[in-house]
Amino acid sequence: MSSSPIDMYLVRHGDARFMWGQDEDPSLSQMGLDQARALAARHTELAGCPILTSPMRRAQETGQVLAEAWGSSRQMIEDLSEIPPPSGLDEQGRRDWIRQAEAKTWTEMSESYVSWRDGVVSWLRSRRSSFVAVTHTFFINAALGDATSDPHVVIFWPENCSLTHIRSGNDVFELVSRGDVGHSVLDDRADPPSL
Repeated sequence: MSSSPIDMYLVRHGDARFMWGQDEDPSLSQMGLDQARALAARHTELAGCPILTSPMRRAQETGQVLAEAWGSSRQMIEDLSEIPPPSGLDEQGRRDWIRQAEAKTWTEMSESYVSWRDGVVSWLRSRRSSFVAVTHTFFINAALGDATSDPHVVIFWPENCSLTHIRSGNDVFELVSRGDVGHSVLDDRADPPSL
């Protein structure tokens, strides 16, 4: 028996006011607010679609802009959180961990991270209706990897407020469109973006 397709619109949060390492949970910068408004203006066809957000402030604030523009409901979902780096790392240690992770496939990651990825995919497969999710780089990549059978931890670095569209039908994910490519958090800018 076939089921109706479910459209999953995965949005990376807007630009954060402070970079990772400077603030554990930064709010949006003015640029991030502008990015969220621009996304809302570009995708008015999503008006009324429920907005689900990570608990991180930058994701919640992005979701609030979209919900207000589209007249949509908004709900915070713990499962949309960013991947947890190993505890006790300073900024350089976290950079090194991300650098190592982005060069790996999921089978090369520790069991806890494979479980995290499996949890992302399981959560997405449990959805029964279309939604917009405001989330983070590694979450989007975990979903994209499942849709494209790409085993890499980081397939691409989504631009802030870019939208990746994945369709689920009969328990199979299909990539409809990938979001715009942005900068890695490891690029050489003085202030690397947050995940």
